[in-house]
Amino acid sequence: MFFLVLCEHHSTSCICVLSSFVSGLPSSWSFALANTSDLERENQKVVLTFYEALASGDVVTLQKLLVADNLEWWFHGPPAAQYLRRLLIGEDAPGSFAFEPLRVRTIGENVFAEGYDNGKSSKCWVHVWTVREGKIVQLREYFNTELTVFGPVDCPLWSSQLGKDCKKSIPSLILAV
Repeated sequence: MFFLVLCEHHSTSCICVLSSFVSGLPSSWSFALANTSDLERENQKVVLTFYEALASGDVVTLQKLLVADNLEWWFHGPPAAQYLRRLLIGEDAPGSFAFEPLRVRTIGENVFAEGYDNGKSSKCWVHVWTVREGKIVQLREYFNTELTVFGPVDCPLWSSQLGKDCKKSIPSLILAV
């Protein structure tokens, strides 16, 4: 399923490599490939619902969207910038830091979102959510960091844009999915 998405969105050289792979898939996979965008829409809806619930302080919805006992969470950035963690554990009140994604992209089970601190500062963030069966199972959070995502072939899938607008030097990372 992953490869069909790549064919839609990337440079001609990647399309040539991947289209020969996709054309050689067993016919039994055609249904799964045809429904990749449905899965992606559902996964994106889960993440956008999470942001809405976070903004409104809807704890019940947040609990329903997060996997109950084993959420894997990675954070890259200054310790003082762990705003999302503090919001979720109740250390900070809703609205103390606004996570309003300005750009969202979904590739398979991964949803990439980026934004600023509600446009108030140059604090940019990137969230890479992994959604399975309607639940968020993993979050990779990057604060004041540029991120480029690569898949199984040497072709970038997604790259953050907002970090380029920061008026200071910020680290750049590569994430393999």
